[in-house]
Amino acid sequence: MEDLALIDKVLKGDEISFEQLFLKYQLEISKFVYSNIKDNEVTKDIVQEVFITVYDKLYTFKRDCKFKTWLYTIARNKCIDYIRKNKITLVDIEDTQNTLASKEISAFEIVEFNETKRTINDFIKTLDTVNREIIYLKYYHDDITFYDISYILKISEGAVKQRYYSLYKRYINFLKKASEKRGENLEV
Repeated sequence: MEDLALIDKVLKGDEISFEQLFLKYQLEISKFVYSNIKDNEVTKDIVQEVFITVYDKLYTFKRDCKFKTWLYTIARNKCIDYIRKNKITLVDIEDTQNTLASKEISAFEIVEFNETKRTINDFIKTLDTVNREIIYLKYYHDDITFYDISYILKISEGAVKQRYYSLYKRYINFLKKASEKRGENLEV
């Protein structure tokens, strides 16, 4: 069932429809919150707060954006509130998939995978919060558009696009410098 139909039912008092929304988005929102907070217990608490807020404020949802976009905006705001309240400095974003999918991978491929992961994490550590969020939202969510990201982050769509494409160029330069430090010649 589409989100808007579920929302209409929730607004009429159907709690099962809210549970369907919760089940549909819980994992996604948990991954997003964890990517910002890096603490499992706190992530669970924040996700619970997000869905309580969604339930309490669903009547304020304007249909000029996707429900998912509105939901991510609430999740982001809850993360910012937590970070500010607890004066947390976040510098590390890890890959949300910590295990390799196949056991048939050679030792060389595992080393190469770990090196690539380390390089990406090193690059991400150099980014500010907004740029990290742009990368996360665009990379992990094919259905989120630049417009959606601009709505979530409260910056213009043009600024999101400019940052995204600038990040790509910065990453290529970062790779070149990293390979030069290792004495390799990188062709990109």
